[in-house]
Amino acid sequence: MFFSPLRSPHPLASPTSYFYFFLHVQVVLFDASKKETHHPSSGYKRLFRRLRSNYKVSVNKDEITLERLQAADAVVFGGPKSQFSVQEFEAVKQYLDLGGSVIFLLSEGGEEKNATNINYFIEEYGMSVSADSVVRTVYHKFLHPKQVYIANGILHPELAEKKSVGRKSKKASSSTSTSSSTTTKLTAEQIESQSGLTFVYPFGASMSVARPSNPILSSGPISFPLNRPVCGVYETDKHSTGAAGATQTGRLIVMGSAEVFSDEFLDKEEVSGVLCAHCG
Repeated sequence: MFFSPLRSPHPLASPTSYFYFFLHVQVVLFDASKKETHHPSSGYKRLFRRLRSNYKVSVNKDEITLERLQAADAVVFGGPKSQFSVQEFEAVKQYLDLGGSVIFLLSEGGEEKNATNINYFIEEYGMSVSADSVVRTVYHKFLHPKQVYIANGILHPELAEKKSVGRKSKKASSSTSTSSSTTTKLTAEQIESQSGLTFVYPFGASMSVARPSNPILSSGPISFPLNRPVCGVYETDKHSTGAAGATQTGRLIVMGSAEVFSDEFLDKEEVSGVLCAHCG
């Protein structure tokens, strides 16, 4: 049921599988103190119903403190729309160092459009969310150009294949090296064949991801900006002993789209299939 600890630099890739990767724990806390656009009462209702069957899910509407964070094993910030204080960021940092797991999810336009200051915190870990919007360069499946279908954005596809999530032929694999030069000529079949795993990236921003973090998903070769990170992960070096006597590693995931897990897109493409493959 639970995942083994993830080790950089080759973490498993897929939006929802990363969310559920955190849930080798029992309590998930959604923050709603920063005017988040997505939480169990808004945008994440389906996700909430899915989680509560196996985990305790709670919502925080008060000031962020270490004590409140430590009441949960994983904390989700789904599209914050106000700024964090220095003290609140320090509480999050301490929580990570003590083995907690944190997900920051933003949206197009980055922190400037969303009136938050997330980059101030995540830049310490080598990540930042850009003030842009990822759009597709060719039409496929979704009507809105900012609802980006990505079939070749897994930076470590061999791990998706290992989990038997889709299969990629050798011929399809060899064609990916030249895909960026023919982005506007790809057919739907060619798009589908370029990866063993597909997902939709709606209304999201691109990112910059450098050491000590690792990029895990990209915008792929048929989006603009092309082949830019859209999700990054960081693991702390420190370990703490949990209640059961096991060691824990703090994990931070940042993604430029909160809509990936929203009610509208949660079951699009292979997102739920990956969820079942890893959590069944």
